[in-house]
Amino acid sequence: MKKLFAIALILACTFTAFGQRKTYGVKSGILKTVTTTGEQKSYCTQWWDDYGNKDKATTEMDMGDFGKYTATILMVGEEMWAINMDGKAQKATARPSLNWTNLTAEDYKQFKIEDKGTEEYKGKTCHVYTYEQKQLLTKVKITVWIWEGLTLKQLIKKKTSESVTELVELKVGAKIPAGTFSVPAED
Repeated sequence: MKKLFAIALILACTFTAFGQRKTYGVKSGILKTVTTTGEQKSYCTQWWDDYGNKDKATTEMDMGDFGKYTATILMVGEEMWAINMDGKAQKATARPSLNWTNLTAEDYKQFKIEDKGTEEYKGKTCHVYTYEQKQLLTKVKITVWIWEGLTLKQLIKKKTSESVTELVELKVGAKIPAGTFSVPAED
């Protein structure tokens, strides 16, 4: 059961980062983060190119006796795939998410977004927002630190727990090998 919960947590975190196509304010890069929930840590590496038209994130979690679990999500244009630990792809449906470079009045209303202004975070001037979102079976309050459309920090508060995602490394303008966004054989 603990393994199933951890897998659900990884997928919830990964799918929070992904959803409908996003636009970033920088052409390409690599973003590495660590998410801490209680004593559990997961590590995510995100690669993007073409201002977010190509986007891939791999999240890894050490699950003790159960070994390591890896979840990968790949988006190219409007299409999305979940890639299993065997490297096989399965078409996925993007769930609604926010495009931080183009928030609409409907976004503010639907997600109850509050603009908290700007704040320095790890040398970047970030726009800070709070909003509500349903994750799994519960509604959560989320605070994000956004720079150029990218989430550099995120705090998720639930009734009984909280998790924080923090920036580990950011490489803006990194050359991303074309194969990074190739869709593996479908499962």
